[in-house]
Amino acid sequence: VEPLADFILKIKFNNDEDKYIYLSSTHSTYPLQIGKNFSVKWDGTVIADSGTFKGEIEASSGTIGGWTINGDNIQGGSTILDKGGSITAGKNFVVSSDGKLTASGANISGAINATEGKIGGWNINSTSLYSA
Repeated sequence: VEPLADFILKIKFNNDEDKYIYLSSTHSTYPLQIGKNFSVKWDGTVIADSGTFKGEIEASSGTIGGWTINGDNIQGGSTILDKGGSITAGKNFVVSSDGKLTASGANISGAINATEGKIGGWNINSTSLYSA
């Protein structure tokens, strides 16, 4: 909808320069501003110094809480959470989406259940532990 004429409207609250609503059909970047800390660009981009969002948030890039959003994963330091379900924490710890754990320098306590593989030079099968 085209405006009938160009306009600029600024309403101040209690004559306070920091509390206002600004609406303009002619501003080149920010047609809507509410105070110094909230603006909306012509393309719909919202700029706010802080806020609480409820409901769904969709993002394919950016940062949140120190984590970088990269479309297919989010990354914080050396930790990567992949949309396929894998977790990588540095070069020595990986959990794949099918549950395979790769860790070097691990100290694991508690029960370990295995039906195949090797441990300390010994072979494991579904019924025994034997030397190769």
